[in-house]
Amino acid sequence: MVADYVQETNNHVLYRVTPVFEGENLLASGVLMEGYSVEDEGAEICFCVYAYNVQPGVTINYATGDSALDGATSASEPMAPPVVQDPTTDTQIGTSTAEADYVLNNNTKKFHLPSCSSADDIKDPNREDYFGSREDLIARGYDPCKRCNP
Repeated sequence: MVADYVQETNNHVLYRVTPVFEGENLLASGVLMEGYSVEDEGAEICFCVYAYNVQPGVTINYATGDSALDGATSASEPMAPPVVQDPTTDTQIGTSTAEADYVLNNNTKKFHLPSCSSADDIKDPNREDYFGSREDLIARGYDPCKRCNP
């Protein structure tokens, strides 16, 4: 996301990745990643996310830094923290979760899929949910996001 933004705009991004260690562990349990676009005061890039240091099918001992395929280590060794994902749809019976076809950035004239991480970063005054066709947006002068390629 950051590389695309810098390449497309030639603007600057403050970017930081900080490993997070718990106790005396030799291996980080994850990293805190932060980004902020400078020239537009965070209009296009503004995030702070935590990425867990996990690998499906692998047990990691954060205290020693050792790792093994699942089932190859003892049950007493520390396990990776669970990865929590936000639900993308409402599964409750009888409810409706109408989602926009696209999310518009009226400042940059780009449009995104609602699930695009760039859409999450659009400031409220510049954001608009759009119900309609892709062709109509292009005719109105909007360009598709290069990340989600709607």
